[in-house]
Amino acid sequence: MRLLFAAVCLTVAACAQGSTAPELGGGGSSGLGGDAVGVECPQGLAACDGGCVDLTESPLHCGGCGFACNSNQSCVGGSCVVDGSTTTTSSTTTTSSSTSSTTSSAGPCDPLNPGAVCGANNQCVPQPSGDPLCQSPIGSGGQYASCTGPTDCGAILDCVTTPFATSYCMQWCSTDQQCPLWPSDVCVGLDPPLYAQGVQWGVCYDGLP
Repeated sequence: MRLLFAAVCLTVAACAQGSTAPELGGGGSSGLGGDAVGVECPQGLAACDGGCVDLTESPLHCGGCGFACNSNQSCVGGSCVVDGSTTTTSSTTTTSSSTSSTTSSAGPCDPLNPGAVCGANNQCVPQPSGDPLCQSPIGSGGQYASCTGPTDCGAILDCVTTPFATSYCMQWCSTDQQCPLWPSDVCVGLDPPLYAQGVQWGVCYDGLP
């Protein structure tokens, strides 16, 4: 199935600098809202499907009415989180063993449009704090291409280790709707959280091995 996804999703992509692939943390994101006409709910609850639900923990309405989590996910803080993936580390906080990778301050670059600030053949990598960084070189791996490190993936992807100890190139995202295969893919954050332009970024993932 991964080979099929890779063929369908061969978008340009990039990944974070690091000697090992980062692992998944938590953090899909969805819009807030309610849809039950005439239903009044206590403060902190939203009207969905004729009832009052807590959008921060309801797996059927996670972050917004109708935004259901996958079967292997829980709703935590209004985001769908892959079960068992909360103790993780990101390669952006490790030291790369690759002498071919270069990093420079990028300022307000966009992980999904790195070329605008970083130039061709670069990626814009979110960071735990401060501005995102421009990094090179990039690879050619698309969504769900197998990877061993950052240079295997294209300009808008990161090489990520799943809770199943498999590593794939996965596209950067800040919302579920940015994922090409949403709703089967959702935006899952990394731990520690990574930011660019004041927004938390994660990767598109379907929760499968």
